[in-house]
Amino acid sequence: MVQKYEVATELKYCIDTLANMWLELDAKIKEILMKLHEQAKADKAIDDIYRSVPGIGALSARILANELGDMKDFSNEKSIFSYTGLTPSEYSSGEHKRLGNISRQGSHLLRQILVQIAWRSIKIDKKLAGVFERIAKKAGRKRSIVAVARKIIGCIRACFFTNQEWCTSAPDSKNP
Repeated sequence: MVQKYEVATELKYCIDTLANMWLELDAKIKEILMKLHEQAKADKAIDDIYRSVPGIGALSARILANELGDMKDFSNEKSIFSYTGLTPSEYSSGEHKRLGNISRQGSHLLRQILVQIAWRSIKIDKKLAGVFERIAKKAGRKRSIVAVARKIIGCIRACFFTNQEWCTSAPDSKNP
């Protein structure tokens, strides 16, 4: 036998209001995803290169494509590393040169996405996992994952300059 409970009018009103807000937000998310899908179709060549990278999904590819485009505006790797804030800050005095934490210049969202991509990539790409493990032994996991993120963005830039998708033997991230 099922028991029926009486719900206070105020509680029912709150539940209905929250349910309607949930449905509206869900519809808005679907609308945004459709717009991103349309953007991806319009920029198919750029989107294909980003999506070929291990660890990059549809949303990450769109964020990178909207923030960085085809990376032709960056004359060298140093400029893309600086733009993303993945370069170490420097504290120098006289003969002493010390490198500190990353500079954190540029977009926080972009840096966050790149680090998340790096975490996913090391589980998929054995070459990147090897780089991560080698650096992690000396510098720790956090610094190592930032180094992997930096390597990934450099390799993506190389992919754009060579006009090829990522493969297991990703192009060298040196200037093409």
